[in-house]
Amino acid sequence: MRAAGEESVNLLSIFGRCISAKSTIPLKRMAIYNLYTRFTTNDFNEILDPSTQSEMTVVNSMGSDPATVFTDDSWRVHGVHPTAHNLKMIRTDNADKEGAIVMGKFTGLERVYIVSTRRGNGSSASKPNSTAATPTTPSTMTPGMSSGVTSANGTPNNMTDHRCRSIGSDYLAVIQANHRTMRHLLLSDRWILSDDALFRLCQSCRDLEQLGFACAIPPLESLRQVLTLVPKLWAVRLLFRPGTDLSDKLDTMDPEMHAFAIGTEFWRPEYKNIRYVGFGDDLVFKLGDVYFPPKDQASKVNGHENSMNAKRAGPIRKVELVSRESVKDIEIWGLDTTEFDPTFP
Repeated sequence: MRAAGEESVNLLSIFGRCISAKSTIPLKRMAIYNLYTRFTTNDFNEILDPSTQSEMTVVNSMGSDPATVFTDDSWRVHGVHPTAHNLKMIRTDNADKEGAIVMGKFTGLERVYIVSTRRGNGSSASKPNSTAATPTTPSTMTPGMSSGVTSANGTPNNMTDHRCRSIGSDYLAVIQANHRTMRHLLLSDRWILSDDALFRLCQSCRDLEQLGFACAIPPLESLRQVLTLVPKLWAVRLLFRPGTDLSDKLDTMDPEMHAFAIGTEFWRPEYKNIRYVGFGDDLVFKLGDVYFPPKDQASKVNGHENSMNAKRAGPIRKVELVSRESVKDIEIWGLDTTEFDPTFP
């Protein structure tokens, strides 16, 4: 219905009696999927009790599609919508500046999942500029702070790229300022974090347990330094926008190469709590104990300590390639979908 530009429901037919009775519903969790309807009365703001809401999911609703902008914008421009100050979880596939502004009006979020939509991807997707530098334009929400975010389309050369980078910077800024309580954080695969931005994020949110983000692969020394800041982190997911150079390169590599690279790096003490590592949408590795190869194999190894042969001598972390389905209960994978789910996790 949204794609056809036809309104899906009249909310007065659902909440009309609540409005006439001036009854407020004390909802704790609310999920909206595929909603396409207009804001017709300020009475809608009185239906739900904002003080009781703790979780909010908004998927394929109130977006910024030019074909639906007039109906969707009716919710933005009419009335003053109350803020749910006790929210602990936000999940959405539409990250915009208005969302960052709302997050700046309260504190204490613990889980944020920015679902990266896959519509319109494929061979026509824009390729990133491999020489793109980290932007230094300060975020408007944190004067003097470098944003540390590029868009997935490389160096910003049009309004779309600039807006993407600006939105990502605003979200990072408000999370670091207001929501240091964050435990689960899944960022958009369009926001390419610099090493410095990733460091500052983890420095601010030390309670992180699950983290999904896009970046230019950081030097291993930097990655180790970052992970020491978040000792509770046990699930990490590196995001790659489908159709980009990084994603295409990932698809051409043998998963065993990734497993070997992880095993010979993640044995170090800095990674001892990491149990799952993911690349893109489908590659997920489960990490086990640290081990040494049999002595007869190790004795045959010669070469520099960073050579391939030396790494094979150990120590090595056990690494197992697992299916995406097997990690559906881990939120940075399981909740990264726009499919309708009538249940709450």
